[in-house]
Amino acid sequence: ITYSIDGGDFTATMPQITNAGTYTIIVKASMANYDDATTTVTASIAKAPLSITADNKNRQYNVANPALTYQNSGLKGTDTLTLIGLTPATATTAVLTSPVGDYPITVSGAAETANYALTYNPGTLTITNSTAAMISSVRFAISASLNSDLTSLKSASGTPVLATSVN
Repeated sequence: ITYSIDGGDFTATMPQITNAGTYTIIVKASMANYDDATTTVTASIAKAPLSITADNKNRQYNVANPALTYQNSGLKGTDTLTLIGLTPATATTAVLTSPVGDYPITVSGAAETANYALTYNPGTLTITNSTAAMISSVRFAISASLNSDLTSLKSASGTPVLATSVN
């Protein structure tokens, strides 16, 4: 028994197909005093699904964005993202002074590879209040009030503050 893939030479080694695609395999049986018997088989190998998902991140207001990272799911065998030629990129619309809230983290890259059907999934960057910024704001408001009029001392939130003068 010999085999041929896509019209190539016949060989006694059974074909090992590892890449996605459609292949025509001819199997031929030869025996002395008999006509050769052949059969043709079409083999279709689908691309494997591969998901790249941005990791969710958190940071406080007025603090630099953390490193944006991602995870992958679906690589086969010994494949790595580098080996299949994929270098995903991450990005967010949040900047240092973005207000408290949620911001998208996107991950992007090639639309496809030879053996994988790719899906990119976003993550979320959550910006929270900065305790240090709030304390600094209150200190500034108190300091400004102390320098002007002790009788109208209020916190940054507008709450009256009891102050006494020490000489």
